[in-house]
Amino acid sequence: TLKFGHPLRTGYGLIYEGRDDPVARDAQAYGLFATHFVPRNLYYMNLGFPRLHRIEMAGKPEYHLQPDIKGVGIWWTTPLLLWLLFDLRRIRRERTAGALLAAAGVIFVTLMFFHTTGQVQRGYNRFSLDFLPVLLVVIAPTCFAGKRRWISVAMVIWSVIYFRWLI
Repeated sequence: TLKFGHPLRTGYGLIYEGRDDPVARDAQAYGLFATHFVPRNLYYMNLGFPRLHRIEMAGKPEYHLQPDIKGVGIWWTTPLLLWLLFDLRRIRRERTAGALLAAAGVIFVTLMFFHTTGQVQRGYNRFSLDFLPVLLVVIAPTCFAGKRRWISVAMVIWSVIYFRWLI
Protein backbone atom coordinates (compact mmCIF):
# COMPACT_ATOMS: atom_id res chain seq x y z
CA THR A 1 0.00 0.00 0.00
CA LEU A 2 2.76 2.43 0.87
CA LYS A 3 4.76 1.84 -2.28
CA PHE A 4 2.01 2.00 -4.94
CA GLY A 5 -0.84 3.77 -3.11
CA HIS A 6 -3.33 0.89 -3.27
CA PRO A 7 -3.23 -2.63 -1.77
CA LEU A 8 -4.15 -4.30 -5.09
CA ARG A 9 -1.62 -2.38 -7.19
CA THR A 10 1.59 -4.33 -7.76
CA GLY A 11 3.48 -1.82 -9.83
CA TYR A 12 3.61 -4.12 -12.86
CA GLY A 13 1.70 -1.61 -14.98
CA LEU A 14 4.35 1.00 -14.27
CA ILE A 15 6.79 -0.72 -16.63
CA TYR A 16 4.83 0.84 -19.48
CA GLU A 17 5.10 4.44 -18.30
CA GLY A 18 6.83 6.59 -20.91
CA ARG A 19 6.71 3.84 -23.54
CA ASP A 20 4.89 4.08 -26.85
CA ASP A 21 5.25 0.58 -28.33
CA PRO A 22 2.10 -1.45 -29.21
CA VAL A 23 2.20 -3.57 -26.03
CA ALA A 24 2.54 -0.47 -23.85
CA ARG A 25 -0.28 1.31 -25.69
CA ASP A 26 -2.57 -1.71 -25.20
CA ALA A 27 -1.75 -1.94 -21.49
CA GLN A 28 -2.28 1.78 -21.03
CA ALA A 29 -5.56 1.81 -22.95
CA TYR A 30 -7.20 -1.37 -21.64
CA GLY A 31 -5.26 -2.37 -18.52
CA LEU A 32 -3.25 -5.52 -17.97
CA PHE A 33 -6.28 -7.85 -18.12
CA ALA A 34 -9.28 -7.14 -20.37
CA THR A 35 -11.77 -8.84 -22.67
CA HIS A 36 -10.25 -6.77 -25.49
CA PHE A 37 -7.28 -9.17 -25.59
CA VAL A 38 -9.23 -12.45 -25.75
CA PRO A 39 -9.63 -12.69 -29.58
CA ARG A 40 -5.96 -11.94 -30.21
CA ASN A 41 -4.74 -14.35 -27.53
CA LEU A 42 -7.06 -17.11 -28.72
CA TYR A 43 -5.78 -16.66 -32.27
CA TYR A 44 -2.08 -16.78 -31.39
CA MET A 45 -2.59 -19.59 -28.87
CA ASN A 46 -4.45 -21.81 -31.31
CA LEU A 47 -4.04 -20.73 -34.92
CA GLY A 48 -1.00 -18.47 -35.20
CA PHE A 49 1.23 -19.71 -38.03
CA PRO A 50 4.95 -19.37 -38.58
CA ARG A 51 5.84 -17.27 -41.62
CA LEU A 52 7.85 -18.30 -44.66
CA HIS A 53 10.95 -16.10 -44.73
CA ARG A 54 13.04 -15.67 -47.89
CA ILE A 55 16.78 -14.97 -47.67
CA GLU A 56 19.56 -14.88 -50.27
CA MET A 57 22.46 -17.29 -49.67
CA ALA A 58 25.31 -17.26 -52.19
CA GLY A 59 23.01 -15.64 -54.74
CA LYS A 60 20.31 -18.29 -54.36
CA PRO A 61 17.03 -17.80 -52.56
CA GLU A 62 16.40 -19.96 -49.50
CA TYR A 63 13.16 -20.21 -47.60
CA HIS A 64 12.91 -20.77 -43.87
CA LEU A 65 10.10 -20.85 -41.38
CA GLN A 66 10.18 -17.89 -39.05
CA PRO A 67 7.93 -17.53 -36.02
CA ASP A 68 5.42 -14.74 -35.82
CA ILE A 69 6.76 -12.58 -33.00
CA LYS A 70 3.36 -12.62 -31.27
CA GLY A 71 3.26 -16.41 -31.11
CA VAL A 72 2.62 -19.60 -33.03
CA GLY A 73 -0.32 -21.85 -32.18
CA ILE A 74 0.35 -24.45 -29.53
CA TRP A 75 -1.21 -27.16 -31.72
CA TRP A 76 1.50 -26.61 -34.39
CA THR A 77 4.36 -26.51 -31.90
CA THR A 78 3.19 -29.18 -29.43
CA PRO A 79 0.86 -31.53 -31.35
CA LEU A 80 1.05 -34.09 -28.53
CA LEU A 81 -1.64 -31.98 -26.85
CA LEU A 82 -4.10 -33.13 -29.52
CA TRP A 83 -4.59 -36.25 -27.38
CA LEU A 84 -6.55 -34.02 -25.00
CA LEU A 85 -9.29 -33.80 -27.61
CA PHE A 86 -9.38 -37.57 -28.10
CA ASP A 87 -9.31 -38.30 -24.35
CA LEU A 88 -11.96 -35.89 -23.11
CA ARG A 89 -14.36 -38.68 -22.09
CA ARG A 90 -11.64 -40.49 -20.13
CA ILE A 91 -10.49 -37.24 -18.53
CA ARG A 92 -14.02 -36.40 -17.39
CA ARG A 93 -14.46 -39.90 -15.89
CA GLU A 94 -11.19 -39.78 -13.96
CA ARG A 95 -11.48 -37.47 -11.02
CA THR A 96 -7.80 -36.51 -10.78
CA ALA A 97 -7.40 -35.93 -14.52
CA GLY A 98 -10.58 -33.84 -14.56
CA ALA A 99 -9.37 -31.73 -11.63
CA LEU A 100 -5.99 -31.18 -13.31
CA LEU A 101 -7.67 -30.19 -16.57
CA ALA A 102 -9.93 -27.77 -14.70
CA ALA A 103 -6.92 -26.20 -12.94
CA ALA A 104 -5.09 -25.81 -16.26
CA GLY A 105 -8.29 -24.33 -17.71
CA VAL A 106 -8.36 -21.62 -15.05
CA ILE A 107 -4.80 -20.62 -15.93
CA PHE A 108 -5.60 -20.76 -19.66
CA VAL A 109 -8.68 -18.55 -19.31
CA THR A 110 -6.76 -16.05 -17.19
CA LEU A 111 -4.01 -15.85 -19.82
CA MET A 112 -6.57 -15.16 -22.54
CA PHE A 113 -7.37 -11.85 -20.79
CA PHE A 114 -3.70 -10.85 -20.42
CA HIS A 115 -2.47 -7.83 -22.39
CA THR A 116 0.33 -9.59 -24.28
CA THR A 117 1.03 -12.96 -25.83
CA GLY A 118 4.61 -12.83 -24.57
CA GLN A 119 6.11 -11.36 -27.75
CA VAL A 120 9.17 -12.58 -29.61
CA GLN A 121 9.06 -16.33 -29.17
CA ARG A 122 9.11 -19.49 -31.27
CA GLY A 123 5.72 -20.70 -30.14
CA TYR A 124 3.19 -19.84 -27.50
CA ASN A 125 5.48 -21.54 -25.04
CA ARG A 126 6.38 -18.61 -22.81
CA PHE A 127 3.04 -18.42 -21.04
CA SER A 128 1.86 -21.93 -21.85
CA LEU A 129 4.54 -23.17 -19.47
CA ASP A 130 2.12 -22.18 -16.70
CA PHE A 131 -0.29 -24.95 -17.73
CA LEU A 132 1.54 -27.17 -20.24
CA PRO A 133 3.14 -29.54 -17.67
CA VAL A 134 -0.29 -30.18 -16.15
CA LEU A 135 -1.76 -31.01 -19.56
CA LEU A 136 1.11 -33.38 -20.27
CA VAL A 137 0.41 -35.18 -16.99
CA VAL A 138 -3.26 -35.52 -17.99
CA ILE A 139 -2.44 -37.16 -21.34
CA ALA A 140 0.54 -39.20 -20.09
CA PRO A 141 -1.41 -42.37 -19.16
CA THR A 142 -2.58 -42.99 -22.72
CA CYS A 143 -0.44 -41.08 -25.20
CA PHE A 144 2.21 -43.82 -25.50
CA ALA A 145 -0.12 -46.78 -25.09
CA GLY A 146 -0.85 -49.23 -27.91
CA LYS A 147 -1.22 -47.82 -31.41
CA ARG A 148 -0.79 -44.28 -30.13
CA ARG A 149 2.87 -44.89 -29.31
CA TRP A 150 4.25 -44.25 -32.80
CA ILE A 151 1.90 -41.34 -33.47
CA SER A 152 3.01 -39.78 -30.18
CA VAL A 153 6.67 -40.38 -31.00
CA ALA A 154 6.15 -38.64 -34.36
CA MET A 155 4.45 -35.71 -32.59
CA VAL A 156 7.36 -35.35 -30.17
CA ILE A 157 9.87 -35.55 -33.03
CA TRP A 158 7.95 -32.82 -34.87
CA SER A 159 8.12 -30.57 -31.77
CA VAL A 160 11.86 -31.13 -31.43
CA ILE A 161 12.41 -30.43 -35.13
CA TYR A 162 10.25 -27.30 -34.96
CA PHE A 163 11.95 -25.80 -31.92
CA ARG A 164 15.48 -26.90 -32.78
CA TRP A 165 15.89 -26.79 -36.53
CA LEU A 166 12.97 -25.23 -38.41
CA ILE A 167 12.95 -21.90 -36.71
